[in-house]
Amino acid sequence: MRYRFLPPALGAALLVGLSGCGTMENLVTKEKGGPAVYGGVSADFKTCQKILKEEPPDGLHPGAKSLHSHSKAVRFCCRMIDMPISTVGDTLTLPFALVGATSAPAQTAREDDPFDDEE
Repeated sequence: MRYRFLPPALGAALLVGLSGCGTMENLVTKEKGGPAVYGGVSADFKTCQKILKEEPPDGLHPGAKSLHSHSKAVRFCCRMIDMPISTVGDTLTLPFALVGATSAPAQTAREDDPFDDEE
């Protein structure tokens, strides 16, 4: 009787542990001067794009190709489920990202500028 709350508690712990992957990825990244503003959502979106462009390796057995497409669909769905959770996480961690964005050197912020003609 006292263990009836165990499955929902484990499910909630699993959901919390697996959610916000993009936000966590954004917070622990050290490149480009620290976390980006809404970088978790951006990371989720970029990962979804990579997953959609993936092709199975040549010479696979048809069953393995089917497994590859299924795993691709599962990974895509997980990232799509994570995107709104990362939006909430990115909003909660926005002060950290803003501090990181304003304290980063100007050169670091301009490295990815496609309109920069100084090269």
